[in-house]
Amino acid sequence: MVVIKDMLDYIKCLSNIDDICEVKEVVESKLYNDESCIGIYQFTYKDKNFELFIPLNFPLILPKITLLENELHCHVDKKGVVCLPNQEDIFYDISDEELLIKKVINAVKKLYSMNEIESNFEIEMEYNDYLHYYTNFKNVECLLFESDGSSQLTRINNRILIGNKGKLLENYLKNKQHTVLNYKLLHLKTLPLIVEDILTVENIYSHLTETSKIELKKYHNTRLQQYYLLKYQLPNKISNYFMIVANYKDIKKQNALLDFNSNIEVMSVRNASMDFLRFRGGSKIFDHNILLLGCGSVGSEVAEMIVSSGFINITLIDNDIIKYENGFRNASGFWNLNNLNEIPKTKNLQSFLQYILPDVNCKTFEKDVISAIKSRLIKLDDFDYIICCTGNSIVDKYINDYLYIHNIKTKVIYAWLEPYGIAEHILTVNTDKKGCFECYLKSPNSIVLADTNIEYKIRNNVCCGSFTPYGRISTMKIATQVSEIILYDAENIKPIINKHFVFKRDLSMFLEKGYSKTKFMNFSQEEMDDKSRDFIYEGCNICGKCDY
Repeated sequence: MVVIKDMLDYIKCLSNIDDICEVKEVVESKLYNDESCIGIYQFTYKDKNFELFIPLNFPLILPKITLLENELHCHVDKKGVVCLPNQEDIFYDISDEELLIKKVINAVKKLYSMNEIESNFEIEMEYNDYLHYYTNFKNVECLLFESDGSSQLTRINNRILIGNKGKLLENYLKNKQHTVLNYKLLHLKTLPLIVEDILTVENIYSHLTETSKIELKKYHNTRLQQYYLLKYQLPNKISNYFMIVANYKDIKKQNALLDFNSNIEVMSVRNASMDFLRFRGGSKIFDHNILLLGCGSVGSEVAEMIVSSGFINITLIDNDIIKYENGFRNASGFWNLNNLNEIPKTKNLQSFLQYILPDVNCKTFEKDVISAIKSRLIKLDDFDYIICCTGNSIVDKYINDYLYIHNIKTKVIYAWLEPYGIAEHILTVNTDKKGCFECYLKSPNSIVLADTNIEYKIRNNVCCGSFTPYGRISTMKIATQVSEIILYDAENIKPIINKHFVFKRDLSMFLEKGYSKTKFMNFSQEEMDDKSRDFIYEGCNICGKCDY
């Protein structure tokens, strides 16, 4: 471990790195003169001059590297700031300052040791970022939303919004003055190079596909300001865009991109389409229909996790109201209660979900589950997945029986928690198979950690109601498990089977209350996993009618 004590130590450290030469300390930084620092050093690598700026809070903050020549290179912006490749992978011990500097310099060496193919690949991948740095269209943000093929964009002050549908766009446009304009979409076969910080019309036109050139000649636009959206494909096969704005002077000519003397400005485009944002968030959009029964502590958490995982079509059923007493037990918290509105749990959860994830298609029914089914308000065969989070075995049994009696082929997930979160239970049922909620109730092998003959609920003095004690950590855990099961099934990674999952958690609080143990409390998780496979009740007259 080496702690650098003075300026000479930095020079020695840099000079000892292979292929680094002409190391010297300088007084002024190319970019960071307004920032406090420990020292500023220049060095040469492969005939290129660099600056190493060591911030005052080094080694907690990495040194900054600047290329002193004006050169277009991958991971280097217009000012010369070097974005170290895989910077997040530079793990270091802050007590070894010399090793940290060596790692930073080695990252620069790796960057400038790329061959032409590797460098061009990186430049293409970050082309949109280069447009941001190498063009002069300042203070304008261009966002790409969903589109149905229309060639219209919206301008709000210093923002250009491309696309004409999507709830994210709808929320953006609410109560804002905006102007609707036309644009033309064109495709690039290769990327036009930025020469001396300029992207010319001639350069852009020469890189268009032949089809786009033909379309462009047929395109008529006599507006003084014309918009063109340029689409290109990255090496990883993902499409990207940038926008051309032509401030055209001669209205006699019909198309600015056919006049190589046109004055154009360029904007990089940020992708705000929901499919891209979902992908960026680690998921994709699933079109399965999900029915969630119960929007309380467990159900609300499951709903948020499910829609965050990409399932945007969800129907909520619950006839209860969100109150101050249960705000902390609900994923939506005091979402509407802050306005002194005690509204149905379904409506509260719906507005919460559609605010945090605007693409969610959420329907609600403020009815008790059994009445909603009996009145045909909902049809269970309309759904791919049914999630029962009612915490009510009578309701869950009714759902179970109804599905088998009416021969409805769907997949059901029953989820509940035991008192104080000592165990999470998930019962997965594919109605094509044997093994159902009735089996769980009757089978002597069904695992329950808390003695069912004891009352665990806590009386609420405010509303004379009662609740089973467990916290949000427990509901988040079970929601994660439920979402994972459905996600893996939808992706055909791990299809849903008829199984009782039991996840044993901490028992200390439960035992501190003086409650007695059941035999299952001494089981290991592995033993419970083996036992939970045997919940099928051979005498079941519900699922027993199905083939095993």
